[in-house]
Amino acid sequence: MGAVIVALDPVFVITLRLGLSALFMVSAVNKSKNFSAFLAALDDYRILPQALQTVSAVILLATEWLTAIALLHFGWAWPPALAAVLLLLYASAISVNLLRGRNHIDCGCYGPAHRTVTLSWLLVIRNTVLAAAAALSFFMVFERQLHWLDMFTITLGVLVLGLLYQSVELALGHYQRAVSYMNKPGMQ
Repeated sequence: MGAVIVALDPVFVITLRLGLSALFMVSAVNKSKNFSAFLAALDDYRILPQALQTVSAVILLATEWLTAIALLHFGWAWPPALAAVLLLLYASAISVNLLRGRNHIDCGCYGPAHRTVTLSWLLVIRNTVLAAAAALSFFMVFERQLHWLDMFTITLGVLVLGLLYQSVELALGHYQRAVSYMNKPGMQ
């Protein structure tokens, strides 16, 4: 019995790659605009020695920029793998701090809302799901010519992915505020 080869439709893969590129682009832009806050958030994780904080922040930021731009080059197979590695690296750093009981620190995500998001297992799940999406776009794509309807589908798909991501971010924010409210003295 022969090996099974999985090949995905190019519309699906292009949509995923554009969505991931937009996510990394927004993240990189926001971290670049407020590098000192990003550096402080990275320092709060207490994973790296103090002497490596600045160089690590620069490397992470440059890697996010590289990932965002490289995902747009559909002929390259490696950008989705880099995106997945970055997302799993972030999920691991969050997990380490949660296991240490340090859920009060800012995640350092700096999403479009520029709001502070504290660590939670929901962020680990979110990053793992995003890493899985990146891994999906790493699969082989069967070749076919794209038409105007494909372009419309890709555009709509990226918009839907963006709205879905924003909805999840809002839900995480509401959840964290509800938990914070419920944990106030006298609310139990």
